Amino acid sequence: MPPPGHDAGADDRLTLAPRLFRFRGLRAGEAPAFPAGAAVLDPDDAPAGPFGVQGATLYVRLPPLDAEDFPARLARAVSLGACGIVLPGTAGSPDIERLAARLAVAEAEAGLADGALRIVASIDHPAGVFGLAALRPHPRLAGLLCDPARLAARLACRPDAPAILQARGLTVLAASACGVPAILTADSAMEAQAAGEEGFAALLVPEASVAA
Repeated sequence: MPPPGHDAGADDRLTLAPRLFRFRGLRAGEAPAFPAGAAVLDPDDAPAGPFGVQGATLYVRLPPLDAEDFPARLARAVSLGACGIVLPGTAGSPDIERLAARLAVAEAEAGLADGALRIVASIDHPAGVFGLAALRPHPRLAGLLCDPARLAARLACRPDAPAILQARGLTVLAASACGVPAILTADSAMEAQAAGEEGFAALLVPEASVAA
């Protein structure tokens, strides 16, 4: 079930545009959290068949696990050649484990190697912030993504409100404990310095901002 208080229409109202995003590493001298040019795509924006983003490693953002169209969206992501899934509304380890089980089935059906599909868990709901303290490492978990804009919209607060700043810090701590990079969704690459100082390993920004 969706987290308590979850508004089923909120994801549509809060969709960011454009829907093609790029990971941008923040720590000089370290291996990047994701391959250069790695991208996140909404499957509705992709053409039929495998989707090439100039050689990028492709993650596809799916609806929450209990969405009626989740199975079809997952099949679409696999057909696009995705190497992983961004899961919005992640409320804790049980959601990651549920998605992992579905990915194992999808891999078998598509003839992919076991474990080929990875998970980036998006922390964009208050329930997800509370779930960070009990989050456990998982072999499919590739990163934790903090989405301050969605959190702020759901809480009807400023993006720099104490609750949002706490969520950012908890994401960094939980990612470190799980041995994966902490990623920050941002409107612009201009936020790179501040995010890096907070402990984030990467930004996820609209494609147009990558060169900024």
